[in-house]
Amino acid sequence: MTSLSNEQIVAELKWTEKAIFDTIGATPLYWRPPFGDADNRVRNIATQLGFKTSIWTQGFDTND
Repeated sequence: MTSLSNEQIVAELKWTEKAIFDTIGATPLYWRPPFGDADNRVRNIATQLGFKTSIWTQGFDTND
């Protein structure tokens, strides 16, 4: 996510939000950045869109 532009980050989050809503009828509140790839800029954009960033606990490998 950190290598994406602001516009690309918004697009990724909003398209995913739409896909989840279209599938299960609920809007997600949380998001987990792939590979934990988030910095203050990415987290700020997600927060502005209404998402809370969720990171796994230390020592836990999601193998993504």
